[in-house]
Amino acid sequence: MLHRRAEAKLRRVHDWFERFGRWTLFFGYFVVGVRHFTALVAGTTEMRYPVFAAFAYTGAFFWVVTFVSLGYFAGGQWQHVAHLLHGGALAIAAVVALGAGGIWLWHRRRA
Repeated sequence: MLHRRAEAKLRRVHDWFERFGRWTLFFGYFVVGVRHFTALVAGTTEMRYPVFAAFAYTGAFFWVVTFVSLGYFAGGQWQHVAHLLHGGALAIAAVVALGAGGIWLWHRRRA
C-alpha cells in the first residue's frame, strides 16, 4: 500500500515537473532553498540534459547578472539597499507562505 502511494506521489511530481519544471529551474535560482532541489528533481524525473542545461544555466546566468548588478549599482549604499530588500523579501515570503497554505488547505478539502 505504501509503495503505491509513493509511486503515485512520484508520478504527480514528475507530471508537475514536466509542465513547470523548466521554468522552476530558471526562476529557482532566485528563491532561497528552491535552487538546491531543482536539479535533484530534474534528475529524478529524467529531464533530458539539453533541456536542463538550457534552463538551469540561463537561470544561473541571470541570477549572477542580477546580483552583481545590484552590488555594482548599490555601491556605497549597499547596507541601505540590503535593508530595503530584506524587508521586501520578508513581505513576499509571508505572502507566498500564506498563499501556499491556502492552496494546500483548498486541495485537502477537495480530496
